[in-house]
Amino acid sequence: MTPNQFMISNSNDPSIGFALQGTVVDASIRLTPAQLQQVSDQYLTFRPEEQPLHAKDQRVVDTKIHEATHALLQKMGVSHEILWSSGGSLANSAKAAAKFGAQCVLAGMTGNDSYSQLYRQILGNQGINTDFLTQQEGKGCVCTALLTDDRCMLTDWGTVGMLPYHPTDDFYRDQKLVAVESYLAQVPGVPSRVLYDATRKHIPTVFGAGSVQNVQKSDYLKLLQEKTITYFFATEEELLQLTHMDTLQQAAKSVGQYVSTVFATRGVNGVGVYTSGSFTSSSVQDLVPPDQVVDKLGAGDYFQGGVMAGIVKEFSLEDSVHFGGLCAAQIIRTQGTDLQKEQVKLLRKKFEEFKPSR
Repeated sequence: MTPNQFMISNSNDPSIGFALQGTVVDASIRLTPAQLQQVSDQYLTFRPEEQPLHAKDQRVVDTKIHEATHALLQKMGVSHEILWSSGGSLANSAKAAAKFGAQCVLAGMTGNDSYSQLYRQILGNQGINTDFLTQQEGKGCVCTALLTDDRCMLTDWGTVGMLPYHPTDDFYRDQKLVAVESYLAQVPGVPSRVLYDATRKHIPTVFGAGSVQNVQKSDYLKLLQEKTITYFFATEEELLQLTHMDTLQQAAKSVGQYVSTVFATRGVNGVGVYTSGSFTSSSVQDLVPPDQVVDKLGAGDYFQGGVMAGIVKEFSLEDSVHFGGLCAAQIIRTQGTDLQKEQVKLLRKKFEEFKPSR
C-alpha cells in the first residue's frame, strides 16, 4: 500500500494539526459470543478482581494484557485473525480528514518498540505527517478489541508518556485547524497551553468531551471558560453529563456560551449543532441497517474528521456535518478503524459533490 492510494491531499491543501495524548495500536479480533464467554471464564482465573469480559462495552486497562489475551486464545485453541490499525481518537479523525483533501500533522509521544514502529508505518502509508511525534524509550500502547455484537476493550498503556508540555512553533505553521485530544484534559496545563498557542496564532481549534467521565467536571468547565475552543464535539450523553441540563438544546446552549460551535452526535437520531445563538438538528443521511453494522469503534472519530475536512475546505457548516455523518456511516460497516479502498472511493465521490461556501 502506497501513501497515495488512500489520500487526495497535496502540498497546496489546507493543513490540520493534531495534538495527541499518546499513540495507540489497535488489535481487533472478531469472536463468537461463546468464544468471548470462554475467554472471560479463563481470564477470571488470573484476574479475579475484574468483571466478566462479556459485559457490554467493557474496558479493562492492565499492563501486558495484550500479550496475555493472545496467549490465552492460542492455549484455548480459538482460531483468531488480528486486524492491526492505528488507534486513538484524534489519529482516527486524522485518517478520515487526510483521505479528503487535508494535510494532517500529528504531535505527541511514542515508544521505540515494534508497536510504535507499526503505528508510524500505518499512518505514514495514509499520508499523515508523523515528524512531530517525539520518540522515547519504552513500549507503545496496544488496545485489543474483542468484538462480538458488543465490544470489550483490553488496553495496555505501555510506558508511553503524555504530549510534551507544548509543541514547537513549527507544528503550528500553516495550520488551518488545531485539534487537541480530549484525554489531555487530565494533564494540568497541557491542553490550555496548546489551545492558547493556537488561538494566539489565530488558528481555530477543536476539542471534544470524550474524557468527561475521567476528568473532574470543574476542571473541564474551567477549560471551556478560557474561550480558546472554536469547535466542540460531544455525544448527547456527554453534553448532558457535563452540564447537568435536562435537554440537549439547553446543554448545547450552556457550552455554546464559551465556544463558537457545538456538535452533538445522537446516534441514529442525527446531530445537533449550536452556533451563533441558535440550535439546529439534522437527521442521519445514511442510516446503516443493523445487519450491516460490523463495529461501531471510531464512528464519532470519523464524524469529527469528516467535519474538519469540510471546514478546512470551506464547505458550509451544514455540508460539513452531512459529510461527517457519511464518514461515520462507512466506518461502522467495517472492522477496525481503517476504511476499505471501495469505501474511500465512494466517500471521495460524495465529497467532491460539495462546494465551498465562499
